[in-house]
Amino acid sequence: MSPGESMGPVARRLAALVRDRRLLEDPCQAAAAGRLDAVYRRAVASRRGLKRPVPLRRMGLYLHGGVGVGKSLLMDTLAEHVREELRVPVRRAHFHEFMLGKSNAPLMPAPLPAPIPPDYTP
Repeated sequence: MSPGESMGPVARRLAALVRDRRLLEDPCQAAAAGRLDAVYRRAVASRRGLKRPVPLRRMGLYLHGGVGVGKSLLMDTLAEHVREELRVPVRRAHFHEFMLGKSNAPLMPAPLPAPIPPDYTP
């Protein structure tokens, strides 16, 4: 985050949890919060000044990391603010749920044709 740029809702919540000693300070988590706040700012900017807001184009961010590092906490914070403050429906999914929901996209490549048997003669 550049100097003078205020924290967004995700970074504010993370800072409050660290300040209250409910979480340990983690630079990677803080960086992820900043990226999620950038998604939030784009969402706000796309709806500002419109009497009848147009639907948001799809926006996303892929977070990865070990178990228990705070990915769900950060995503839930972003989803809550988008849903409540911008009144936009949010679909938040873990990777495996997301992939199961991709019914139009093949999850595995098409099977190869059966190999030619060794005793085949043309």
